[in-house]
Amino acid sequence: MEIRLVTWLDSSGTGRWTSLTELRSERPRRITSVGFVLCESEDHVTLMQSHDPPIDDDHLANGDNTITIPRFAIVESETVVA
Repeated sequence: MEIRLVTWLDSSGTGRWTSLTELRSERPRRITSVGFVLCESEDHVTLMQSHDPPIDDDHLANGDNTITIPRFAIVESETVVA
């Protein structure tokens, strides 16, 4: 399974009373995520942190800690392991 490093832009904000001067300086956050590529399409990429392969026909593979990132938010994407 491919492992990819993805840098993307996320929303930012505050959850408290904040001066308007500080609020005007808020910018999207630059986030870096790395994980196994679970699936991808024209409009998104889904990464997962961990997975366990099936051990037999009665036990399906499982995945853990996924994140789906919209393509429009992706700044950079690099395959680490193919």
